[in-house]
Amino acid sequence: MVVTSSPSPLLLLSGTQRSAWTRRVRKSDVYPSSLEMIQARVEALRSLWGGDRSASIIPITRATCSPLYLCLEVDESLAVEHPGPFVEYEPYSAPLGERDAALCVFSVAQLLSRLHSKGVVHGHLHAGLLWRHTRDARRVVVTECELPMSALVPNGRAGSEARLAAAPEILRGDPYAAAADVWGLGVLLLQLLMGLSKPVCTADLADSDLLSPFISTLSPGAVSFLLPCLKSSPEARPLLLEVLTHPFLASVLQIEGHPGSDDQSSGCSSDDSTTSHVEEMEDSDADFT
Repeated sequence: MVVTSSPSPLLLLSGTQRSAWTRRVRKSDVYPSSLEMIQARVEALRSLWGGDRSASIIPITRATCSPLYLCLEVDESLAVEHPGPFVEYEPYSAPLGERDAALCVFSVAQLLSRLHSKGVVHGHLHAGLLWRHTRDARRVVVTECELPMSALVPNGRAGSEARLAAAPEILRGDPYAAAADVWGLGVLLLQLLMGLSKPVCTADLADSDLLSPFISTLSPGAVSFLLPCLKSSPEARPLLLEVLTHPFLASVLQIEGHPGSDDQSSGCSSDDSTTSHVEEMEDSDADFT
């Protein structure tokens, strides 16, 4: 299954305007028994709606099932403010330069830190789930945060794409924790640098080295970021806090004139206040909500 340039399993419903963020998932792609689990994630993510942040989630208010679809209902008035009108965003497809890729990865890593503080691991992060702002490389929308990996039918369209480059422990059926999202950040950076026309899979990425074809053409800075993230053992990967302070990301932020937080002063205090909680969860083997 080739990763596409847009979140194809999630159908963006336009209604009368293309700006609507409302989405639905084919019912055959999810287990009907997972509705309660999905709704629990929706509730857990409410406190992350809005705010002046570079990486956003869609403000989904409720998950319901119709005869054909899992419907993810959105607070459209809030979505227009944060993350903003849908017409201002586009899917990733063509390769990015290292600057824009690093800015995107940093923004997403900060969002993951906030997710982890709420007990949520995304679990199947890849570039096909992101929408980029057409004028600001740091503004991205991350989708499918509401869908735990266990809710996706493995052979369904959504499940197949989610599993294509998922962390090895997920494919093994082992319990997974925050380290699975660190793997996802490595996959994300690689996809952003290469473009989505070149599919990658877990088996080709696990324990990559300097001679790996996906790695050998990258800059030393990008390689030093990627290789630790793509360790097959979750215990061998860096903590998310270490990812956020990696020189590859920090150097780009310094050039951009940002001190290291997408929320400026408010974001720094927020991330610092949850650091110990996030680290504790990163060290655990629990499969989060």
